[in-house]
Amino acid sequence: MQGGRSLDPCSSSWDCRYGTGNCSVGVFVAQTCANSFLRDAAPAGSRVSAAGMYICSYYVGGTAGGVLPGLLWKRGGWPACVALILGMLMIAAAAAVFGWGKRPAVPDPIPL
Repeated sequence: MQGGRSLDPCSSSWDCRYGTGNCSVGVFVAQTCANSFLRDAAPAGSRVSAAGMYICSYYVGGTAGGVLPGLLWKRGGWPACVALILGMLMIAAAAAVFGWGKRPAVPDPIPL
């Protein structure tokens, strides 16, 4: 345990707990915001399908995010893992830039 502790950038275990807790809370807040955004972004007739696609993508992405870094670590170490993260960030940025549509001028009459 002390060997791993020497590689940890935290100065104390309380710092690590605080940082891990903030990251965990941030993930849950982001997921709640994404689900709320689906309600506004999806057309009235396809909200359930959009929510299902989001949940499916969330779990498939989580599975891939748990497997791919390990495979890349085995082949190329940290540089390969960093390349994966940078690639995923570029894909997310491209999806946001090119896939983000403008909101309609007239809001949907059913806010659910």
